[in-house]
Amino acid sequence: MSPKTLSLDEAEDLWQKAVELFRSSKKGDNKKAIKLAQQLIEQGPNTPETLSRMKCFIADIYSQKLDKYDESIEYYREALSDDPNNSLAGSNLGFVYLMRKKDYEAAVEVLQETMNRGISSAFVRETTRDLLAEARQKLGG
Repeated sequence: MSPKTLSLDEAEDLWQKAVELFRSSKKGDNKKAIKLAQQLIEQGPNTPETLSRMKCFIADIYSQKLDKYDESIEYYREALSDDPNNSLAGSNLGFVYLMRKKDYEAAVEVLQETMNRGISSAFVRETTRDLLAEARQKLGG
């Protein structure tokens, strides 16, 4: 039997708890935030954009809080699969490849794809452009 779908209020409450736990510096709290986000993915009233944001949130925790870059890459890729226009997921994935994994070719590929799709946020656009330039420089061109 599949779990019941959460109401919008229940989903909002879980989301607020997850965000609060994300802000913690305790790894245990960060892992709890991942579990809550996974519950929202499984039970929430989700659109592809919402699923993408939740997976990006989980990837951010793995990358920024837990230093688990392979897991973050997996979730950023899933976020982009759900919503290819999630430019934050694309930019953050490029950052992980560039700065954490030192995989400059993968960084260039992801960042260029993100730029090609278009980015509405000026901050994300400029950050992505800067990361792309750095990745290309690391490749020697």
